[in-house]
Amino acid sequence: MAIAQMASLIKEGKQVLSKRGGTKFDLVYYVWKDALIGSIGGESIRVHAQSGGGRGGAHPENTFASYSPYRKTIAGKQRGGVIPPGLWFVRQPSLYTGEMKGPPISELIPIGDQIADFGEREYCAAPFLIHGPSRDKEKGKGSDGCIIVGAKQRHRLLKAVERAGGAILLVSVIVEEGDNFSKNLKLARTA
Repeated sequence: MAIAQMASLIKEGKQVLSKRGGTKFDLVYYVWKDALIGSIGGESIRVHAQSGGGRGGAHPENTFASYSPYRKTIAGKQRGGVIPPGLWFVRQPSLYTGEMKGPPISELIPIGDQIADFGEREYCAAPFLIHGPSRDKEKGKGSDGCIIVGAKQRHRLLKAVERAGGAILLVSVIVEEGDNFSKNLKLARTA
């Protein structure tokens, strides 16, 4: 995707946000809880979702580093971290024209300050998406920052996004007792 095309998509997302009167969002993705929750067009959504570190693939990494939104993908050497926090526009799946197979797939367009704050991540050549887990259980790649949602839940979620003409997503890295951050911290203390 070219920079001019990304700029156009960012503008599209910000227009949707502006029409809503500001920072109103439909969905919240809690990175450390692996949960995507919210409401789109009156339909309540609560799904298991994962991002970064190869999660959703054959060999996920569960290190603290793999949860960093600053961690970029280095082909063959390092898995990308989680999707950067902030506001994102979830495009209608019918508008997805990328190379990944296995619909439905929605493109995520940053409409907050992610590009300035997390500049080391790739936004144009390899955009962030909502897609399914790897089908290949032996070699499946998984996520380098995209949000991974299982087939049944993803179909329901993205049908709601399609009907609504898109959605606004807030990605949060806030931590709470009992979430994956707390579990990893306890493991690190006992190692």
